[in-house]
Amino acid sequence: MTIRSPEISPAHRRVIKRGIRIGVAAGLATLCSQLLHLPNPWFATVAAIVAIQGTLQATFRSGRNSLVGAFIGAALGLGVAYVAKDQAWAVALVVAAPLVLFGWFRLPAIGQQAALVASVVVLVPESTDFSTFDFALIRLSQAVIGIVVAMAVQAVLFPPRAHRTARRELGGVYRDMAHLLGSATEVLDGQPRRADAVRQARIDGRARLAKVDDLWDDAMAEHPSHGLLGSHWRVTTRRIWEQCAVLSTEVADAGDSALLRACRDELTTLTLALQQAMHDISGWFRHAHPDSPIELTNLEPVRLAALNRVRRVEQGDRADPYPRTLQALAVANACNVIAERLTDLDTQHRDAVRVHGPAE
Repeated sequence: MTIRSPEISPAHRRVIKRGIRIGVAAGLATLCSQLLHLPNPWFATVAAIVAIQGTLQATFRSGRNSLVGAFIGAALGLGVAYVAKDQAWAVALVVAAPLVLFGWFRLPAIGQQAALVASVVVLVPESTDFSTFDFALIRLSQAVIGIVVAMAVQAVLFPPRAHRTARRELGGVYRDMAHLLGSATEVLDGQPRRADAVRQARIDGRARLAKVDDLWDDAMAEHPSHGLLGSHWRVTTRRIWEQCAVLSTEVADAGDSALLRACRDELTTLTLALQQAMHDISGWFRHAHPDSPIELTNLEPVRLAALNRVRRVEQGDRADPYPRTLQALAVANACNVIAERLTDLDTQHRDAVRVHGPAE
């Protein structure tokens, strides 16, 4: 009888990797502090533990902000220490002031690090061989050591890339959907359907969606759900993909229907606008800052124009058999749903960034 070893779940793997990263960073920061003969090496250890975040980008931003906060905290602590050394109200002041000031501008990492450094500088006892200035310099050096070591370890040891990969794959999905829309536009314009291109786009899109599903839990663990990769992206993208699949199939079957011929100009204008929107989103995923707006063109005018035209033609005399009319209406409905979903994505992204603030 073979005894199978229990599998380690992705969540447990994330915990193990994060624990190893933080442990290595803490050990290296402590070692560097000891090699430089700096007293109280645990300052560097704590700085390394705090600095490591879920993603490389987040760690670098946090490290940069923490370095700025360390310099500000050292200066603030020195200034207040000369006025009120080892006073409880002085500690309260140097903690509250940077937290309020930088928190107001949505820079909590700077405020937190400044408060930590300043409070310790104010509290350290003055002695003849160890001045407050000396301690502030040592504390600043150890903070720098811990933060720099943390960033280096994060970049080298088990670097978390699921979040970035998920964004890249989503960008590829929108590029594939743009290709499907381009094929639909050609059919509406009376050109032959490029079956091989459509098949390849569908295969690529399905493969990328499957990869996004595999990466999603890791991506969300690296960076909590937020405007830059909120849950609405995964759900809404799949719904848009379903409509693109319907469109690419139905437009080939109903491309010569009287209803579609009568609405060809309006539907072609709409599919071209949707195709451009897909390319814009694909480029945004690959190149834009996550908190930047998507900046899609307004799809409402062309969407309403196409719907109104289809409604007027459908209510008139039907030259098509009813099943063919249903296929033509499925094409128009798919275009309508895609336009609505794209508009929703734009709105949801702006709302998420406004509610949660910029990515830290």
